[in-house]
Amino acid sequence: MPSIRRNLSLLRLFLLIAFLLGAVGGWAGADPVVPWAQPQTFPDQEQSSEKPLFERVMEEERRRKQQEVTGTVDVESLKSSQPALQPVPARPQPEEFVPLERWARGPRVKALQEALIALGFGLPAGADGDYGGQTESALKGFQSSANLPLTGKLDKATSQALTEVSPGPGKKIWEDPIAAASLPAPPAVEGKKIRVLIDLSEHRLSVYDDAGKLERVFPVASGAKETPTHLGLKVVCEKLEDPTALAEKLWPESKGTAFGKRLIDLNWYDPKTGTEAVSDEELHGTYELNSIGSPVSHGCVRLSNESIEWLYQNLQLGDLVLIRE
Repeated sequence: MPSIRRNLSLLRLFLLIAFLLGAVGGWAGADPVVPWAQPQTFPDQEQSSEKPLFERVMEEERRRKQQEVTGTVDVESLKSSQPALQPVPARPQPEEFVPLERWARGPRVKALQEALIALGFGLPAGADGDYGGQTESALKGFQSSANLPLTGKLDKATSQALTEVSPGPGKKIWEDPIAAASLPAPPAVEGKKIRVLIDLSEHRLSVYDDAGKLERVFPVASGAKETPTHLGLKVVCEKLEDPTALAEKLWPESKGTAFGKRLIDLNWYDPKTGTEAVSDEELHGTYELNSIGSPVSHGCVRLSNESIEWLYQNLQLGDLVLIRE
């Protein structure tokens, strides 16, 4: 009896060892289970990307049969095991234009102001990056010159027009031939050349030499609605180096400062007859710099003292001045 029990125990031990060895061998020989969307991960398909599609389909069917997996082979998933094509880079999309208007601030506003100043529009406060009334008025002046709606806002059309005519970095409009060409050539009246052209809608004064080349552009102030600057052809008839006494006489409350540092008197001029008539309007300087670029005077055209100094030195008696809108 003891020998029989020992034999049964040995038999059970032998069967247990055989079972364990068979299980381990079965696990070692089995393929791992993976999602069908990634067939390239199967060990027997490591080189499948280099084989024709029909061979990969047959291999997949054999593998499924061995593992008793039901269902049809997903051919499309096998195609995806091919090396992926590099995507074509998308074209960069242009940034959407963001308009600017009053109360805006920042570097874009400053760049706008610098462009307007270079073109000769009035911004007495300079390029301070603050979109206030001066910037709005100056932009309306530019829009008038470009035949655009006078909104005072930097919309897309205004921005494009401004880009086309702005002078190069560090240059003024008369220093850049392309920018200078944005201003119309001075018209001839009865065969006589215009030396100074004043556009009231732009609040700009342009000076041309005898050949019609642009020499300077200055921002100006003009007459208010109640006391407008009159349109028409005028002529330089007198130049006052020191208009203090005249200012004290006509505007005593100004204490001699009403006409700034220089004054250039203008008469009406008839090009057909060459006759002149008093206009009671002048080009003169001002200490009220914030008035530049606005319709605020009693009919005269104001410039900064620096600008009127240049005009005083360069204009001669008999030079013609055309004022228009």
